[in-house]
Amino acid sequence: MQLKEKLGFYLKNQFSTQQLWQTSVFFSFLILGACSQPTPSVESTLPPLIPREILFSDQNKMDLRMSPSGEFISFIAIADGVRNIWVTENGDLNQARQITFSKRDVFYEYYWSPDERFIIYQGDSGGDENFAFRSVEVETGNIQLLSIDGNVRSQLYGLSATYPDRIVLGYNQRDPRFFDLYSVDLKSGKNELLFENTAGYDRLYLDNDLQIRLARKPADNAPYYELYKIDKRQNGELFYSIGLEESRTYRILQFDQSNQVFYVLDNMDSDLLRLLAIDYQTGKKTEIAASARVDLEDVIFSPRTAQPIAYTENYLYPKQKWTGDALFQFPSIFDDQRIQIIDLTNDEQKALVRVSGKKPGRYYLLDKDANHQLIHAEREMLQAMDFSDPKPVVIKTRDGYDMVSYLTLPPGSDQNQDGIPDQPLPLIINPHDGPWRRVSYGFDSFWLWLANRGYAVLSPNFRGSTGFGKAFMNAGNMEWGRKMQDDLNDARAWAIDQGITEADRVGMYGMSYSGYTSLMALARDSDKYACAVDGFGASNLETLLNSLPKYWMVEFEEIVKRMGDPRTPEGRAFLKERSPIHYVDQFKKPLLIIQGENDIRVTQQESDQIAKALKDKNVPLIYLLLKAEGHGWFQHDNSMAISGITELFFTKYLGGRFEEMTDEMEKSTIEIVEGKALLESMQQIEEK
Repeated sequence: MQLKEKLGFYLKNQFSTQQLWQTSVFFSFLILGACSQPTPSVESTLPPLIPREILFSDQNKMDLRMSPSGEFISFIAIADGVRNIWVTENGDLNQARQITFSKRDVFYEYYWSPDERFIIYQGDSGGDENFAFRSVEVETGNIQLLSIDGNVRSQLYGLSATYPDRIVLGYNQRDPRFFDLYSVDLKSGKNELLFENTAGYDRLYLDNDLQIRLARKPADNAPYYELYKIDKRQNGELFYSIGLEESRTYRILQFDQSNQVFYVLDNMDSDLLRLLAIDYQTGKKTEIAASARVDLEDVIFSPRTAQPIAYTENYLYPKQKWTGDALFQFPSIFDDQRIQIIDLTNDEQKALVRVSGKKPGRYYLLDKDANHQLIHAEREMLQAMDFSDPKPVVIKTRDGYDMVSYLTLPPGSDQNQDGIPDQPLPLIINPHDGPWRRVSYGFDSFWLWLANRGYAVLSPNFRGSTGFGKAFMNAGNMEWGRKMQDDLNDARAWAIDQGITEADRVGMYGMSYSGYTSLMALARDSDKYACAVDGFGASNLETLLNSLPKYWMVEFEEIVKRMGDPRTPEGRAFLKERSPIHYVDQFKKPLLIIQGENDIRVTQQESDQIAKALKDKNVPLIYLLLKAEGHGWFQHDNSMAISGITELFFTKYLGGRFEEMTDEMEKSTIEIVEGKALLESMQQIEEK
């Protein structure tokens, strides 16, 4: 069945389900008082299954950008299974022309050059994170490799309207720990050395003339990092220090047009990140904006003055705010949505804005006259479907912290809309990755996929999450596998107390850091969880820290202060006590492992060693190895196969709904390392 046919089938059946529910409610009023009626089952109130192909389809336009003059709109879409770039001149995305034709690179980000002659884009090969940059000339389609050849990682350090024909890239070729900077011509690809980083700086900051003005490196002792001014001879002078407590979230943003003032998100004299201006010569700080509840984020700068004009406050819901007079008036249809200013034209007369919330994202063009034009709706087939709005809830931890969390319920399961389902549901705890980031309100196809299958989904911001002040984030220091894990158990207990779920119907699904929490859930608390999914999770914190990429090692001293130190006997003992691999005897419940073959962050060793140990203990286990993938998956066929297997896994152990699999595994690059027999037994559920 084609996608549009599947969509038509869904909408037809969704309407029938709603009609049936409305009819049953009408007749219940007729006999109210004569007898009590049983509550409809959750299954009977759920809409039809949304096909995975529709939920996770990449066959759509994404990552829209507007060129500096506003003449062009660009976007990424899939061509032959690979992300590529399209451009249109008239705003009609259906008339766009493809300008890149990659067959292997995975696209991560792309940028317009200030004179909009070029688009600069970044990609790697098979998820290896050895990023390379290329330029494509918009008019001719000529593509030029900008990064130097070899097994080298490239990073973008600067673009400038003053020098629109070149950018500054950094390479770790000379020393894999540090990045030397090069000025790169966008047309020819010629590289000229700009700065040889022999001083060991881990971060370098350029002004609007592409000159290095600031650099950061770890201090020999506390305070933790030192920021240096860099003069015209490229010599460093100590400016100020950044402590461990602030180091994970403190952000230097950019210089203004004068190149004498730079902007930061600063929490050195406060718990919360504030937006400050700092005078380069005197160091004087001026506060521009602050919040009483959260760290500020997503600062937007003026293309004319390079000064901040907007930012986001994000507690339960993200709120866009202006630093001064509003540059644009947002229409009322943006109310209660997440608003993201993607691009502004150089004259600040037009803005490309993305809004999202209960529905997938929609892109609008705004002008100064308050006109707004919808130019693209993401995942068009999902826009008309019935989804539950993720509900923010605040959960108290056992020691008194507030955890802002998001609860998503299946549509139709909460008839009185009080945030509690009419009867308990199977629950999936879905912590975020990082762990030094946060989860926010917005459209999340993962949450909505599982809700459509009949699960409640709860995503907590546990201690160690960013966004809620440095005290809350630093409360996670040295608490991997302990208090951070306790927070997840507290979220589970809250859901049981609220009647959202029952004690024997809770699973966990996690990726990266939260893959580790899935392993720890079964290692520490097998009595609390019916099953778990671990994607790219560390099983041994000692081997994890000893295998980090070389260019992460500059921050190693900070990392070990937050996790534990593998270089000392005491540190190794601590890491052992926090590592799932040392608790294999306590694993009792089924586990699904997902691992990328080319993952450089959490290497294959982490999944191999826990899978082998659990196999020897006869723990129910499926281990999927993704060929030609890294820390995550980008290939559409792999996405379809993984989501299908995950559905079957949760159906078997938690009892939700599923869509049958067909040939997804045959199309994927997935190797079933362990658990073929278990997977075959799960597929028999489909046949029944």
